[in-house]
Amino acid sequence: IGFIFHKRHFQRMLSKRPFTLHINLTNRCNSNCSFCAYQYQTVKKEYMRLPLFMKIVNEYDKMGGVRLSITPIVGEPLLIKNFDKYIEYLTTKPSILVEIITNAVLIDKYDINFLLDNIHQWQISTAGFDKEMYRRLYRTKNYNRVKKNIITLLKENSKRKDKREILISLRIDRPLNEVVQSSDF
Repeated sequence: IGFIFHKRHFQRMLSKRPFTLHINLTNRCNSNCSFCAYQYQTVKKEYMRLPLFMKIVNEYDKMGGVRLSITPIVGEPLLIKNFDKYIEYLTTKPSILVEIITNAVLIDKYDINFLLDNIHQWQISTAGFDKEMYRRLYRTKNYNRVKKNIITLLKENSKRKDKREILISLRIDRPLNEVVQSSDF
């Protein structure tokens, strides 16, 4: 009986609004990850324009939306021109909690406190803090910048009263027990 009740409750909730709205701001990327579909993409590379983003956010907010994830299917959300304007618009919707998935290459392009003030959950996709593995898997030379950006983000977050959840998603091509032994890890 409990299962049936929970299932019906769940179905009623979903009929009103999605639990999380995922928005792909761009299908452009500054990496060429060996594990990502980006390398096979044949559609035109483009950005979501701010007016469309605002329309989607407004509709989600009217539904009672809570979680909004700037989640790339392929692409890097921090690449979008005027990314801070998109985040600023979300601050006009205080009931919406913002999540992001990023490769962390461009975090230093923005004010770190602005990002931490307005993005509530972070998921950073990176290699296991090994420069050569990063080059193999992400096929770019951004390792040092990414490492610095992650450290800055973590340090600034540790100073906050309202700490943000920061998840590091390791993409590795070696056993984890080896990866955690690297000096950068």
